[in-house]
Amino acid sequence: MATIGFEFLSSILTKPDLKQVAALGDLSDLFASEGEIEVYNAIKKYIDVSNKVPPKDIIEKETAMTLPTVSGDVAYYHHKLIGRFVHNSLTNTTTDMSKFLVQGSGYDPEKALTMMENQVLQLRLRSEGHHNVSDFRDAFESVWEKYKHEYKTGIVKGITSGWPTVDEHSRGLLGGDLGSIVGRPETGKTFLMLYSALHAWIVHKVVTVFFTQEMPAITIKQRMAAIYAKAPLTPLKSVLFMSPEEHTLYKEALQSLHDVHQVPFWVIDGRMASTVDDIYMHSAALGAESVWIDGGYLLKHRDMRMDRYRRVAENVDLLKGTAIQLDVPITASWQFSKEQKKKQKKNADKTPDLEDIGYSDAIAQHSSLVLGLVQNEAVDTLQQRKVFIMKGRDGQIGQFNINWNMLTSDFSEKPDLAQMPVSELQLKNLG
Repeated sequence: MATIGFEFLSSILTKPDLKQVAALGDLSDLFASEGEIEVYNAIKKYIDVSNKVPPKDIIEKETAMTLPTVSGDVAYYHHKLIGRFVHNSLTNTTTDMSKFLVQGSGYDPEKALTMMENQVLQLRLRSEGHHNVSDFRDAFESVWEKYKHEYKTGIVKGITSGWPTVDEHSRGLLGGDLGSIVGRPETGKTFLMLYSALHAWIVHKVVTVFFTQEMPAITIKQRMAAIYAKAPLTPLKSVLFMSPEEHTLYKEALQSLHDVHQVPFWVIDGRMASTVDDIYMHSAALGAESVWIDGGYLLKHRDMRMDRYRRVAENVDLLKGTAIQLDVPITASWQFSKEQKKKQKKNADKTPDLEDIGYSDAIAQHSSLVLGLVQNEAVDTLQQRKVFIMKGRDGQIGQFNINWNMLTSDFSEKPDLAQMPVSELQLKNLG
């Protein structure tokens, strides 16, 4: 009876700790035999009645089983139990998917891949979920120690955007936060996403993952290269337009990337990550600390019967859950509704509202920060553009100007506005 399941159950009874057992949640699916499940259910029943972990002899008497003697703690055996569960699950999935890999009428490698991807996602959630339960009485160890570290070092965990006005009022995006950049087509959402993502990567030195739903990965990397090198984008897209100086600038900047930056910036084509499940898997596997999704409204859903509006709402819920589960900030771009475009035509100075966001109210509800971009390219927007703060962490709204210099790919906040008092930035606290 010395299976890992029985060893784990015996460890619970040998070093009784109700708080630790409760934090593990329901473990019924981890046991491989009727005997293990019988002992586990007997322990649960005793806890339900007495609110205590039962003595080992009572469980042995009730189940007529002799449990092994163990010396390790619960966490050690729980880790081994999860390992067995993962091994068995992957083995079973491999067996089930193998029938789709044999040439014949049932040959369907794409279906086999989907089966494996779904199983890996479920195993990730199952193996990591037990860390999300904690006792508030232990808050000193987490909350206070975190505060003390930030107080002494001045280092705040939040990942800043690179625009001082936004960062002053959002205090950076934290793990579990969802940020949104909203705009009509061709207003520059992708440039803003890339500028801010590169800022996070360079300044905070975090592993960054950028999912592109709207354009090919090579196009994204070209834009990133222009922003990084502070050079015009057009010459990079065609060698015919590149001067010798620009050739040297780009070559030196790109060749030095590995030497200058110790953490990766991953760019993933939308064909590799078309659902939130895909985003979760890639982000977890790559150790993402900052996640960006260009074209969140284009994400698919495992339920293909959903219309676009319900699909976007469901995906926003899933993205928020993913941010919490992975403990990383996720920023996604969205579109304004057609009604917002009509309002803008009637009044070019009209400030966009949260209800102007297309497809779903869930985008505004789940987002800790919402930025809006409504100005198309025109004479007065060739050098600068206005960005609206539609929602800040504490309810702020307002606006600020950014550079829109395509000769140096500069999208930073205008210096003169960055130094103005908050009152002059027309910020209004709605809280």
